[in-house]
Amino acid sequence: MKLPIMSSLFFVAGLAHAGAGVTVQSLPFQGVNDRGVKLDDGGINTPYVTLADRKVAAKINDHLFIALYNVMAPRNVGKTLGAADGVVIEGTVGQDFKVARNDGRILAIALEGEGCGAYCESYRAFYHFDVKTGRMLDADDLFTEKGLAALQEKMRRERRAQYRKQLLSLRKELKAVDKKRDAKSEEAKADLLERIALNSNCAGEGGGEEGEEAQAPSGDHKFELGATAITLLAERCSNHAMRALDDVGEVRLALPYKALAPHLTSYGKTLLLGEGSATHGGVYGQLLRGKLGAGTAITMLIDKTPDNEVVGMVFYDKYGKPINVTGKQKGSALVLSEVDAEGVKKGEWRLVLSGERLKGRWIGSKAYDVELAP
Repeated sequence: MKLPIMSSLFFVAGLAHAGAGVTVQSLPFQGVNDRGVKLDDGGINTPYVTLADRKVAAKINDHLFIALYNVMAPRNVGKTLGAADGVVIEGTVGQDFKVARNDGRILAIALEGEGCGAYCESYRAFYHFDVKTGRMLDADDLFTEKGLAALQEKMRRERRAQYRKQLLSLRKELKAVDKKRDAKSEEAKADLLERIALNSNCAGEGGGEEGEEAQAPSGDHKFELGATAITLLAERCSNHAMRALDDVGEVRLALPYKALAPHLTSYGKTLLLGEGSATHGGVYGQLLRGKLGAGTAITMLIDKTPDNEVVGMVFYDKYGKPINVTGKQKGSALVLSEVDAEGVKKGEWRLVLSGERLKGRWIGSKAYDVELAP
């Protein structure tokens, strides 16, 4: 099933977008999904990046493919993707993308898709990269802690304002319907009362979960980096079952970079405003390349959860399949357990963090030295 809303917003499969030395090719998937059902040609399209620095291009592509398919990206591609590239389609029935920014400093890709499980749901995802290094950008790379809080407050106010505006309209409609006494008006009244109840919670007037979410600043809002402004996005307040009553839906708020300058980190000013030459380091949320033993190439991607647990994946580059790891960091020591699908521990990564490098040992049936860096 193709997504009709994408026909005017996103690329036609097979076309490429080029800018400032970076080319983004659209690769349509051909073949069957994980259940053996043949997918529509051109229904699922994946961005694939090429640029002069192949290491940076590989880093960007690996980030994208791991996020989308849990595999490393193929190093050589044709005009399509398929099972031979290690890609398995699970639940996705439609996917396409657009390039929101490609100016030599930032590559911004906005992806839109539809996935089906117990029910079908559309979704958006946004991926932003430092073109010089391949670093995938998070909001806290670009904004100070106080700046992020200010952005979250702006979104909270915007979201609440939109729901309150909708409430005024719904209550006005209800007054008009109340003046009528026929069966049709009673049906319309029942619908309006349901909408008012949901929108009231979403506006922060009620005590339900939607109201609590609308009132509390959240760091989970998505964002898109455009040419001159960042657009914050908050998903609809309602759950799937109640979405037909949610008249506001997704909330978008565009904020010009120049107006946000006081809230930017030095690195954010370099990337978003072209001011200075600041860089940014760290091992979390970034692809780490290295070797296991004498020469086995590996890639690691780890991140921290809100409760300070470290979770991630390790890939043997030759195979490109993920091995899940979990653990904790204590001081500069990082210990990650490698567990298989049955929950059996297969090995342990005992690493020490030094600057932007991880060094240590992998201990399993044998023991090998490990070294990793962005």
